[in-house]
Order: sequence, then C-alpha cells, then structure tokens
Amino acid sequence: MSEGSVFHRAYRYRLRSNRKAEAVLRRWAGCSRKVWNLALAEQQARRERGEKYAGFAGMCQWVTTWRKAPETAYLAEVPVHVLQNVVCALDGAVQRLRRH
Repeated sequence: MSEGSVFHRAYRYRLRSNRKAEAVLRRWAGCSRKVWNLALAEQQARRERGEKYAGFAGMCQWVTTWRKAPETAYLAEVPVHVLQNVVCALDGAVQRLRRH
C-alpha cells in the first residue's frame, strides 16, 4: 500500500416493506410534494406583492395552518416533522440560490 492510498468501501441495502408500509410512505411523499408546491407558490405570491421572504419559521406556521384547513386537512395525517423537513429543504434551496 503506497502512501496516500484511499480505500473506499460501499454497502448496498435494500429496504423490504409490506404493502401497508409502502402505502404510508407514498402518502407521506404525496403530502410532502403538496406542501413543497404550496410553500413555493406562497413565496412566489409574496414576491409578486413586494413582501419579504418568509423564512423557515414562517413556513412552519403555514404548515400548521394548512394542516388545520378543511381543504388540506389530510396533511394532518402525516407527522408534522415530515412536512417541516420539506419547508426546511425549500428554505435551504432558496438560501443557496440567493448566494449565487
């Protein structure tokens, strides 16, 4: 082995789930996509109105409101931290975009 050699080791995992778990994960993914789209649309609307960008904390308040609203009450079936991670990712994407 020469000096400066680097060895890489990889592991491959396969998750096996039942149909019920797959349905739950699909539901979470769909709700996550909905929250991403709602938050992005709200940010765009705020920008068009000349309002300030709402950060992560502001978007978390939107998530709470959407979970309580009758037309999006199905979002309450998903753990709130899953949806908060979505708006955190959106906030991170916007912050990276602003830096460039």
